[in-house]
Amino acid sequence: MGGYRPSCAVCNACADLAGQTSGPVVTADVKYPLRLVDHGPMLTSCHGTPRPDRTTPKPARRAGFTLVELLITVLIIGIAAGLAVPMLGSTSTTKLREAGKLLAADLAFAQNESITHGSDLRTVVFDTDTASYHIGTVSDPDTPITNPIGGEPFRVTFGEGRAKQLAGVSIVGLSMNGDTGATADRFVFGLYGQIDQASDATITLGADGMTITLTVEASTGETTLSNLQ
Repeated sequence: MGGYRPSCAVCNACADLAGQTSGPVVTADVKYPLRLVDHGPMLTSCHGTPRPDRTTPKPARRAGFTLVELLITVLIIGIAAGLAVPMLGSTSTTKLREAGKLLAADLAFAQNESITHGSDLRTVVFDTDTASYHIGTVSDPDTPITNPIGGEPFRVTFGEGRAKQLAGVSIVGLSMNGDTGATADRFVFGLYGQIDQASDATITLGADGMTITLTVEASTGETTLSNLQ
């Protein structure tokens, strides 16, 4: 039985394909086997319904940052921050604060040394002429003890060694409970951490017209730092 050639709004290729199907081909009012026909960039059914060609390139999606790019960004930020620290450390206010912290830490070390070495208490000796101080013993106050870190004599000079970045800081004032002569530049930590003074001892550091004062409490040996003046 001959089939009918359907009418397609797209082209006659559908009708040609319809003639190749098995079974009767009827008009659009009756369902019949469908085949896709290649009309170029679009695939079309015999009813003329376009379907996207899967072979058509899709627009490329915008890529985000890669892990390598993020790591490089973090590295650059870290380098920039590292460069800013020395610039900040060159200011007189920062130097004074850091010098005060360094001296306070060394005073705490001397105090602990006296507590653990009661047979030969530790003394802290200051030298205003050379902007330095050292930790000695009561039996030999003018000879620095050995610093357990590095094995060097425990002497600190602002602008040298471990205090190299603190150049320009000086010791501008000492108050050792009115002591004069050989004991005017030093005090001793006792077995219980106290100092050998009737009242608090003070050490004043200065740089570029500004000062900071460390106060060592007589009864406890605790050190406090003042605000910058």
